[in-house]
Amino acid sequence: MPSARSADSWSRRFAEWLYVYRRWVLAIGLVLAGVSVGPTVGIEVDNTLRRYMVEGDPALKAYQQFQATYGNDETVLIGLQRPSGVLTPEGLTVLRTATERLRRIDGVVGVQSLTTQVRVQPTLAGPQVHPLVPPGALSAEQAGALRQRVRSDSALGRFVSDDGTMAALVARMPPADRLKGRRGAILDSIRQRLRPLDASVHLAGIGVILEALNEATTQDSALVLLAALVVIVGLLGVFFRKIGPVLVTVGVVCTAALWLMGLYGAAGKTLNTVTLIVPTLILVVGTADCVHLLVHAAHLPDTLSGRERTIRTISYLLFPCAVTSLTTAAGFAVLTTSAIPIVQDLGLFSAIGVLGAFVAALIGSTNALPHAWSTPCRPDDGRLDALLEKTVKAGFRYERVVLAGAVVVTGLSVLGITQLTVDTNSIGYLYPDHPVRQDSRLIEKKLGPYAPLEFVVRADSTVIRPNLMRAVRGWQRRVEVTGAVGWHRSAADVLHRLQAALGDAGRRVETPQQLKGLLTLGASHSRRLRELRAHPDQLRVTFGIPIQSAQDVRAAIATVKEAAAALPPGVTVEETGYLPLYVRMTHLIVDAQLRSFGWALLVIPATIALLFGGLWAAGWSLVPNLLPVLLTLGTMGTLGIPLDIVTVTIAVIVFGLVVDDTVHLIYRYADARASHRPAEALRSAARRVGRMIGITTAVLAGGFLVLMLAHNRSVVWFGALASGALGAAFIVDLLVLPAIAAGLRTARGDSTPRDDS
Repeated sequence: MPSARSADSWSRRFAEWLYVYRRWVLAIGLVLAGVSVGPTVGIEVDNTLRRYMVEGDPALKAYQQFQATYGNDETVLIGLQRPSGVLTPEGLTVLRTATERLRRIDGVVGVQSLTTQVRVQPTLAGPQVHPLVPPGALSAEQAGALRQRVRSDSALGRFVSDDGTMAALVARMPPADRLKGRRGAILDSIRQRLRPLDASVHLAGIGVILEALNEATTQDSALVLLAALVVIVGLLGVFFRKIGPVLVTVGVVCTAALWLMGLYGAAGKTLNTVTLIVPTLILVVGTADCVHLLVHAAHLPDTLSGRERTIRTISYLLFPCAVTSLTTAAGFAVLTTSAIPIVQDLGLFSAIGVLGAFVAALIGSTNALPHAWSTPCRPDDGRLDALLEKTVKAGFRYERVVLAGAVVVTGLSVLGITQLTVDTNSIGYLYPDHPVRQDSRLIEKKLGPYAPLEFVVRADSTVIRPNLMRAVRGWQRRVEVTGAVGWHRSAADVLHRLQAALGDAGRRVETPQQLKGLLTLGASHSRRLRELRAHPDQLRVTFGIPIQSAQDVRAAIATVKEAAAALPPGVTVEETGYLPLYVRMTHLIVDAQLRSFGWALLVIPATIALLFGGLWAAGWSLVPNLLPVLLTLGTMGTLGIPLDIVTVTIAVIVFGLVVDDTVHLIYRYADARASHRPAEALRSAARRVGRMIGITTAVLAGGFLVLMLAHNRSVVWFGALASGALGAAFIVDLLVLPAIAAGLRTARGDSTPRDDS
């Protein structure tokens, strides 16, 4: 393996070259930072589920085909609440006003409420269509008659709560290509137009949740980044006790983050709940290289010139810092094997950012270290160093106890992993007291479930057949009885109600011609019937389910399809629309976790083995650093934290980060091993890099801990888990790694006395 001595010649030559051209390289870096400002400012936020799916995915293709046929299925459910009631003359006037105001909003392509419904009345001149709510001011008698009609018709009942205090208005959104970037403005317009009315306004819907996530991501991207900087400055101030090295470090990591986000914006990428951690990630990871460089320079003799101090520092740490940057970048890069595009983006740009942060650290340090103000203060006492050395010594002395404890922790972690679940739930990312969650709970309590679960029924030729329409209605009733859905809506329902309105409820429609007659009659006022006329080979059926997780949606789909088994032969039922994409997401999450972590287990140790020139280094990096990963996943299983679209990356990111401290230790251990016995060599390594990895662990853990300030609960879990894993890895490196070394010596039958004095 290339020891520190064997690497000295080429690393010193590079350090000398970098020193000579340091100002030119710095100028290039600053120009790149300036160029990056524009693309960075232009980055948008987008949490639509289509960003989570790769183009060509079967579920996404089905959804796109559904939208091409039926238009955008996104709707906003507005709950208009009046304690005095909505089915009163005053309440109906408010409802009519609200409906008209919604219709005039740019971006709302259709509105449904009680005031848009019609009733069909048979007359001698033929069926006549009248508004359900008569125009003009209503009398108390008219309002009372309307209440009776609503209570007797389940289809109309969905527009009013059972206690009569809340009315539902459904606003349809424009097609996806016209909705992009406008959803927030449309929702704001809805709130503003309805706020002056004599009623409280509550909004719910998939789009409302997505916009809340977009707002949370926008807030978090700035909040977390600022908090991370504050934490970095605070911790470095405590450890460095000088403002100069703190400013150098902050300048380096901010420059690296700006480079990366400029590239991110130039590539046309958008921020989301997953990639919002990228700039913070680069800030905290980039700090590690600066700490190693600056702390090492502070321990060099004061008699050295600025030039020599800089060259010695760069040449001494070039190889280990390059190895840690490459292994961390390799760990992130394996996330590109995921089938989830935003996870791919996280992996690719984090890998690029880590390498960019390493380059920025070299540039910044080479320009700062010639000046004495840039180096941290030396510690007045060796208490931290003594504590680290005692920890290493304890690992050697109590190898059996330490290894037994590691085995127990591993066993408990594996037990916790068996309880780990895979799920995703968009509204669950918001805290329970978030206004969107509060509105959602209120609307579901008053009006019932509102999330549309779409199915398409297809037949060999046409679905406009009386027996098939009756079978579909029977299927819908069977599903409703299961309790998995709250309501159902289809053209079959509309045709049945139309037949009843004409006084033919007791007579069966026997021929396709009779059915087509009803279809022609009702198509003028029913969107469902117009869809059926336009696409007679398929029937759209919508079930209403509560807002719930992907696994619960999966169960609801299974219930609906099981009840469809009684449909006539040759009839197929396929789930489609927006919600089944969540079910697909759980499969992609499992695939991403297994594939990316599997690659990480191969790529990171292989990179270390290649750079160190031996499999022994790969083994040393693999064994102790698997424990923090297992502990993290086990904690998730024990606490009931699911693997979701954010936490799915936790294993790979933790493994890629925790291996860095091990690399620094084994590099210095291998160098010291040439003249020392194993225990003394490892203690020597701990003395040389222990303080630095202690500082970097504190900064990294603190940087990830600020993610707990996020408004997204999954990001909060990610920050807490990553921070805990880094702390655990630090203990493992200083305690378990020596115990493993001592155990290997014992297994080899080495009779050399223990150097544990």
